[in-house]
Amino acid sequence: MAAPACATGVLRSTLVLVLGRVAHALLFFVLLLTPTPNRARPTGLRLPFRTVKSMILVEGEVNGDRVTLLIDTGSTKTILDAKAYRVTFFPLYPVQHDGKSAGLKGESVSVRLNLKLANHTWVGQPVSIMNLSELNQLLGTQFDGLLGEDILREFRSVRIDYSAHIIDLKH
Repeated sequence: MAAPACATGVLRSTLVLVLGRVAHALLFFVLLLTPTPNRARPTGLRLPFRTVKSMILVEGEVNGDRVTLLIDTGSTKTILDAKAYRVTFFPLYPVQHDGKSAGLKGESVSVRLNLKLANHTWVGQPVSIMNLSELNQLLGTQFDGLLGEDILREFRSVRIDYSAHIIDLKH
């Protein structure tokens, strides 16, 4: 009679061992299927800003040089002032308001450059170079360019926290 009890104990031990292995295998597969955060593309940017005369200005870098950019949701492209880009080998007429539309018109040159905002860098970002000197005078503040929709539309949402002076850009 001792033999059947021993066989039952072995059977229980084997069953516990098999169930343990199955549980470990399931846990392993669950961990494999759990998405990890994408370190190559963070969930967004936290961009500090300051305001001058109700205009939002952010700091960034263009090809390693510090720049101040005015947030311009009406500009379809990011525009950099010719002085900030150090374009001196050919003159660009200053941008002008034609009075017929809300936008500005002027000569531009398209280039690709590296643009950095907070902890994110756009490598080879297409931007327009224009002479913004008269726009700086017209608005009464100094800035090096306009941060346009081409950058802002890369994010799902743009939230401006005026009390914390932070723009949250979420993918």
